[in-house]
Amino acid sequence: MQVRAKVTFVGAAATALALLVPGQAHAESASCSTSGAYGIWDGNPRNPTLVDPLDLFVKDTKADGHHPAIRFVTGDYNGNVKYWPWRHNYDGYGNTKHWRTRASYDGGMFTMTVQVANFEGSRLLNYCTAPWNGV
Repeated sequence: MQVRAKVTFVGAAATALALLVPGQAHAESASCSTSGAYGIWDGNPRNPTLVDPLDLFVKDTKADGHHPAIRFVTGDYNGNVKYWPWRHNYDGYGNTKHWRTRASYDGGMFTMTVQVANFEGSRLLNYCTAPWNGV
C-alpha cells in the first residue's frame, strides 16, 4: 500500500493509517492541530464529485476536559462551500477516533479542507483549518 502524505503523522493517527486495508490506495491527505486536538483526512478523490474512501481521524491531545472534533469542508467550482458534519471524539485524552466514510457532491469538489476543533459541550473553543494542496 502506498500512502502519500503531505504532513508528518504523529501518535495514534499514524498507527491508524498504517492499519488501513492493504491494497486500498489513498492518494491525498491534510492535517492540522489546535490546542487539545489533532486531526487528519486521508482519502481517494476518484473524480471531481467523489472521495471514496474518506478516512477521518481525530485525537484528543490534551487532558483539559474538552473534546476534539473533525469535519471535512469542500468548495465547488462556483465558490460555494459545503460544511460536512462535525464528528466528535468523546473517548478522552490520548484516544484517537476514526471514521471511514465517503463524500459525494454533484456540484463538484474543487477544494477539500479539514477542520479540527476543540469543544466544550456544543461550544466551539478553537479550531484549525488545513487545505489539501493537490488542487
